[in-house]
Amino acid sequence: GVGEFWATRLNAAGEIVWQRYFGGTNNDRAHSVVQATDGGFVIAGFTESDDFDISESNGSYDFWGLKIDAKGDKVWERTYGGSGIERANAIEKTADNGYIIVGNSNSTDGMISNNHGSSDIWAVRINDAGKIEWERTYGGTDFEDAAHIVATPEGNFLITGNSKSNDNDLSENQGENDIWVLKINASGEVIWQKIMGTEGMDLGFGALQTNSGEQVFVCGEVENATNFTKDAVIINLK
Repeated sequence: GVGEFWATRLNAAGEIVWQRYFGGTNNDRAHSVVQATDGGFVIAGFTESDDFDISESNGSYDFWGLKIDAKGDKVWERTYGGSGIERANAIEKTADNGYIIVGNSNSTDGMISNNHGSSDIWAVRINDAGKIEWERTYGGTDFEDAAHIVATPEGNFLITGNSKSNDNDLSENQGENDIWVLKINASGEVIWQKIMGTEGMDLGFGALQTNSGEQVFVCGEVENATNFTKDAVIINLK
């Protein structure tokens, strides 16, 4: 196809043990992977296909979750989405051996229960068989996207993304595009959210909470709105 998931397992010396391709005739992209408790792996990305390894299509682009075993053989695959565009960017394991996939969605139907406008952050929690346990959207009337999700020591999750909105789930907007960090619980409810940025195009790439729970570090990129230069940034949220 146009593009496929490519999974490659390396040994400790960096030598290829095996490699596998997964996908259909259209555009399929893998963005994130976590190891399952049974030694397999769950890969998250998105697909435009509805054939070969993809059992069904909900619309234009769907989240695509794919589980493979330790040898790279397919265990299961599922698509998640509506009639619009969904793109999954990250996956994290949950304490009960399930997973949360995050990315963005602009659909107003299908598996998406709510749309705030334009594109929202979409979080989908699945069990170890890939079945949806819950899904939630976060955002405002403009464009939002999630780039990263990580579990915190107490069992919550930090989602790092970007936002152009200043309404609905967003308390403010600093400029063209802001770094947006949300802390959610295991049910997807927002514990807190924080907007950070300048007047330019700012992007959030990831976050990490310390084991003590006293600090959260956020990494991203900020843009000078005058000369459009960009700098890497690390933000400490105490």
